[in-house]
Amino acid sequence: MIISTDENIVLHNLLFEDYNNYNKWAPFFPEFVHENSSKGILAGILKPRHSVTINDIYVVRFMNFLKAKGIYI
Repeated sequence: MIISTDENIVLHNLLFEDYNNYNKWAPFFPEFVHENSSKGILAGILKPRHSVTINDIYVVRFMNFLKAKGIYI
């Protein structure tokens, strides 16, 4: 799943345009990747141009991660 200004735009605005939300999840994203990546499969990548790519097999875990950080979709 790609979350960018071109794909999943509503979710992008919620995660990147709302700085309060951004500060709730982005600093902890490396922890999410570390805890969920396995067997050479990377859970996700936060890109410098305000986008994030989540491996499709980890989308549900990412949504649960967001909820745990106080972001409700």
